[in-house]
Amino acid sequence: MEEQEPAHSLVLVSNTQWAGRNRSTTEPRHTAEHLAGNLGLDYKKTGVRFVIEVDSEVHDLSPRNRSPLTVDSRPAITRAPFGSLPVRERTATLALSLAEPRRIRWEEWSALCSLLGSEFDHSELQSIAEESEYISIDGDGDLPVSFTHESDARRLRKNEVSPEEFRAFHNAVFDLLSAPGDEDPLGDYLARALPAHAAVAGRFEELLAAPSLFVKCNHTALIEALPVAFPDGIPAGSLAADLHYLDALGVTPSSDGEWVSLLHLLAVSQGDEERANALAEHGGPLPWKTVWSHWRAPGRLRSNPPRSVTVDQLHAGLAHSTVTGLTRGGGRQVWDAATGQLLEEGKRSDADEATPGGTVQTAAWRAEPSWNLARLTLAGDPSTTRQVQAPTVGDVVCVGDLVILGGKRGIYAIEPDLRHSDSAPLRALPAVGPRGKITPRPFDEAACRPTRARVREIFGVDTVPTLTEDRLPAGLTHEPTRRFLTEVGLPAVSDFYSLRLHNLLATDLAEHQWEGPRDFATPVGDGPFYELGTWIGGDLLLDGPTGRVLRQTRPGAVDDSSPGEPLAGSSLASFVAMVCLQREYMLAYRTSGGLDGEDLLAELTAWLSVLDPAAAATQNWGHVLDEENFSYL
Repeated sequence: MEEQEPAHSLVLVSNTQWAGRNRSTTEPRHTAEHLAGNLGLDYKKTGVRFVIEVDSEVHDLSPRNRSPLTVDSRPAITRAPFGSLPVRERTATLALSLAEPRRIRWEEWSALCSLLGSEFDHSELQSIAEESEYISIDGDGDLPVSFTHESDARRLRKNEVSPEEFRAFHNAVFDLLSAPGDEDPLGDYLARALPAHAAVAGRFEELLAAPSLFVKCNHTALIEALPVAFPDGIPAGSLAADLHYLDALGVTPSSDGEWVSLLHLLAVSQGDEERANALAEHGGPLPWKTVWSHWRAPGRLRSNPPRSVTVDQLHAGLAHSTVTGLTRGGGRQVWDAATGQLLEEGKRSDADEATPGGTVQTAAWRAEPSWNLARLTLAGDPSTTRQVQAPTVGDVVCVGDLVILGGKRGIYAIEPDLRHSDSAPLRALPAVGPRGKITPRPFDEAACRPTRARVREIFGVDTVPTLTEDRLPAGLTHEPTRRFLTEVGLPAVSDFYSLRLHNLLATDLAEHQWEGPRDFATPVGDGPFYELGTWIGGDLLLDGPTGRVLRQTRPGAVDDSSPGEPLAGSSLASFVAMVCLQREYMLAYRTSGGLDGEDLLAELTAWLSVLDPAAAATQNWGHVLDEENFSYL
C-alpha cells in the first residue's frame, strides 16, 4: 500500500491471474470484483483505491473490465508450432494442459496421458519435458512439472480440443479417480483436482453425494469448484449449498478431519442420519463428532427435530446431567445433556440468573467461547488443549464427556476425541466475499398447502380454533371459506410482524363496514365484511361472498394517505397459507445473523408469488417483506 496523502492510499493487487489453485476457476475474477468492485466503490469514504493487475493471456477478466489500462505484452517467444511437434510429444503436452492443477507430478502426468490413449513411463515423459520448449521442470519441487508459460496451457485447452472432447476428458478423469483402490498414487491429485474435474464434467453433485469420495477432497478445492459447477446459482437446500455457507462462515478447520466434523454437524442438524454415519465412517478419525443437535443449519428453515432456539446463555446442571438454555427474549429450556431431549420449557426466573454456568465439576473438559471457536482444556491435564470450530457460538458448557454449544442458530452437543491432536490450520481461501449465489428451491405446492396439521405445526396446536356451522354468519356465503373455518381454522396470532388475528372462538366473525375508497384494480365489492384482525395498522376483513381477505387502511397507518390495493389473500385458504409460509421463513430469518437471511427472503418472496400471485404483488406484502421495515413491524 502506497500512501498518496494522509487520507488517500492506493492498493496494487498484482498477479491476480494466479488466484485459485486450478485452471477451471473463477477466483481471479472473484478477487478482482470483490476488492475493486466492493471495497473500491467506497473510496470516497475510505480514501482507498484499488489497481488490479492481471495477465489476460493466463486469465482474462473481460468483458467485466470495461476500461482497462493495457501494458504491452512481452516480446513474442519463438518456438516450434504445436502442430509440428512429434505425435507423442503433442499428446503428452496436451494432457499436461488438460490437468486442472498448474503443477503436477510425473505419475499424475502419466495417468492423464493414458486417458488420451497413450501410455508413457516416467523416463519418456522426463525426456520430453527436458527437450520441450513448452514445459519446465522444477527438480527441487514436490510438483515438478508445469508449463513454462501458462498462457500456452490456456491456448491448448481452447484450440486443440473440441468442447465435447474437453468434457469427455474431464469425465474420464472423474471415472479414473473415483475408482476404488488402496494406496492410490493419484490420491493427492484427487484431493487437489477432483472437484474441478467434476465441476467441468457436470458431475459435481455426484461427487458431493458420495461421502467415501467426497471426504478425500481438500476443502479449498471443493469450495473453489462451486461457482464453476454452478455458474447460474447454487440450488438452495443442496449439499453444494452447505459448502457455500461453510465458506461464508469463514471457518478455518485445523485439519481435514475437522472439515469433515463440520459437515457431520450439518448432516446431524438436518436429520440426515445416513449421511452423518457415512461421513463418520469414511472421514477417518474425527477430532469431534456431533452427538445431538437442535441447531438450524444454514439455508434450512428449521433444525431436525424442529427445536432450534436462539440461546443467549447456557448453564450446566450440577445435580443432574442437564443443560439449561436461556434466551434473550426471556425463555428457558432444560435439555438432557446426553440425548438432547427437551425436559422442561418456560420463562426464565431470578433463580436462573443465580445458577452457576460453565461446567459440571466432573466434566472431562473446561471450555470458553471465542469468535466462531470454542477453546477447550482437558480438566485433568491443562496442557492438553483443543480449538473447535463453532460457527456463531455464543456460550459453551461441559457435562461429562460432552461439550454443549449454543448461540443464535440453536444448541448442539459434541464429543471431542482425546486421541486426536490439533495441527496447524488448513490453508483457507481468501475471505473476500461469497463465491456464488443461492437460487430458491422449486415451489412445492404440497408443502405449502394449509392443512390443519400444517397450520397447527406452524402456530401451535392450541392456537388454531375451528368454528361450528352454527357460529358462521349467514352473510358468509362462500362455501370453500365456510369449510376452511370448520375444518382447518384460522390461527390466533398476537403480534407477528404487525399481524394480529383474532381468536374466533372468543370474537366470532363480527361484521364490519368498509370505509374509504373502493376504486381499485381488484373491486372491493359490497360485502358483507367480517373482522379477522389487523395488519400493518389496518383492518383485515373477510369478504363474505368471495372469501377474499382484504386490508382496509386506517388513520395513522403507513399508507393512510395513499392506500394501495387492499387484497391480502385471494381466498382465506391462500392467505393462511401465505401467513404460515411467512412465519416459517421469518422465524429462521431471525437466527440468520447475516448469513442466509437474504437467501431465505428471496425464496419466501418467490414462493409467495406462486402461491397467490395477485396478493403477493400488492403493496401490503411488499411492505412486510422489505428488510428496512422489519425493525418496526
